[in-house]
Amino acid sequence: MAASSGAHQPLASPHAALHQEDILDHIFHDAKSLCWNIWGNDRATLARCTIVCRSWTEPASRVLWRELDSLVPLLQLLASRRLPPPARGLWDILIKGVDLDAFVQDICTNDRNLWERFLRRAAHIHHIESYHCRERMNTLIRSIVKHNGGSTPLPSLRTLVWYNRIPGDTTLNLLASPSLHALQLDFPPPGPITIIIREDNTMETVQGPTHRVDMRPEALLSGLPAAAPSLTHLIIMEGNLNSSVVAPHLSRFYNLCSLYLPEGTPLKPDDLQSILTNLPNLSSIRGLLRDFAYPRCRAYSTSIRNLDLGGAAHDITGLFTTFLEAPNLTTLVLQIVGAYSHVHDSAISALSSAEFKMCIRELSVSTSLSPVASNTDHPDSTPLLSTKLVAPLSAFGDVAVVTLSLWGIIDQIYDADICALARAWPRLRKLTLSYHTRPHTDPLPSGSPQLDIARQPASLASLRHFAAHSRELRRLVIKASRGLPLIFVAGDRNVGGGNGGEGCRASQAGHPLESLEVSFKDSFDALERPLDTAAIARFFDDLFPNLALDGEAMHGLAEFQRDWRSIVREIRAVRASKATV
Repeated sequence: MAASSGAHQPLASPHAALHQEDILDHIFHDAKSLCWNIWGNDRATLARCTIVCRSWTEPASRVLWRELDSLVPLLQLLASRRLPPPARGLWDILIKGVDLDAFVQDICTNDRNLWERFLRRAAHIHHIESYHCRERMNTLIRSIVKHNGGSTPLPSLRTLVWYNRIPGDTTLNLLASPSLHALQLDFPPPGPITIIIREDNTMETVQGPTHRVDMRPEALLSGLPAAAPSLTHLIIMEGNLNSSVVAPHLSRFYNLCSLYLPEGTPLKPDDLQSILTNLPNLSSIRGLLRDFAYPRCRAYSTSIRNLDLGGAAHDITGLFTTFLEAPNLTTLVLQIVGAYSHVHDSAISALSSAEFKMCIRELSVSTSLSPVASNTDHPDSTPLLSTKLVAPLSAFGDVAVVTLSLWGIIDQIYDADICALARAWPRLRKLTLSYHTRPHTDPLPSGSPQLDIARQPASLASLRHFAAHSRELRRLVIKASRGLPLIFVAGDRNVGGGNGGEGCRASQAGHPLESLEVSFKDSFDALERPLDTAAIARFFDDLFPNLALDGEAMHGLAEFQRDWRSIVREIRAVRASKATV
């Protein structure tokens, strides 16, 4: 047999893979996630990996330093250098009057190994969970930037949460770089700070009562667009900021895709117009409206996909009748604040007439404040939910997700309301209904209009409407915070086998509902007898044979868990008996 002419190629050693940094990066990343899921602490294991061997040091360090809860571990590296007594660590340096600029200069000049090690670790950081501004900490950061040639020590930082408690402070602009894509800013009013040093040399800060102070955000915001030109997501969580001062600076974040503004910074028409006009990539905005009743300008945006806005009913009306054109809007979240009045109806009417209504796939409408006072001892017999809200909102014919949170605009939910909900949106896949009604302790008098078929109070049997009409519904959430429970009404003759032909026809087709959540409060007095869990189980299984019973797919409030678990067990028994037939 002729010998092979090719040279023998030895197989690569499996240990060679442990020297490939890409492979090691995946291994350490998975190890970090695993340690967090098991022990809730991932840093200790990764720290040990950095000292296993030389080839593991840098890959493990990259993953170890990629995400930090704060800047403290990084700054602590500088404090690890020998210091003259009495300083022992970072907190001693910050609190005991050490000259911070001289401290950083000494390290940069006389301990280059420590300085370079500090910069290497800082370059690994992608995410910092939070940074709370303090005068001495900010001074230390400014000194580090100064001795780094004016460049940020965090060139790879992508996401940051920054709590700015110092009026007019601009330290953030020194740390930002083109790599920063997501930023959360908080401007809480400053209050007296008490610093407590624990025995383990860690620091605890106690925030005293706050007082109103002008945080002067324009100093920070004016330089931030140049410092972080690639910023795509900006969240301002807290702070009473003047929108007329803030809006011009926000309009210079030309790559911004999403913007979140706090309630303390309400948007006026000129501000919102400026933002929508100057930010061509802005797809999502959240904020509070003010002075939109009679806007003197208009705005047109083809980039906006998600709107999450709150405001008085007249502001909502003005927004959609006069101000905004957003032909590509797909998600709309509205919170109508203020006591219910006829203006609410105008706002809903304006919303249902908007040109973008057939583009909406996710719709959320909520009301707030206290319920409307009634002049009678009994609830109004008119199905307000279906006539005032569901009927006009049915114009959103292609919506797939609907959330209705109704606080103070209805006294009762009727069977006709549930039927209207089920019929309104033929492509509905998820419905969340939560409401707060007035308590009614007096029994309904005989001959009440509520006893008419069209005005029966909603009950367990009302679920048959979803089985019959919402043929694509996958998840149903119903939360009643006060008043008669929507689902469990004692003595309902339609529970179980009496749900009628409508529900039976739906069950033969196998309704696709998989998840059902029912929760209510202050309604247990309405249950005059123990629940017939077997009948309720048969009812659920007849209407929704695909209902998942594991995890949280089907559950109620904790106070009701015992009966609810009994219902789930009964459904399992019903399905088991069907399987053996």
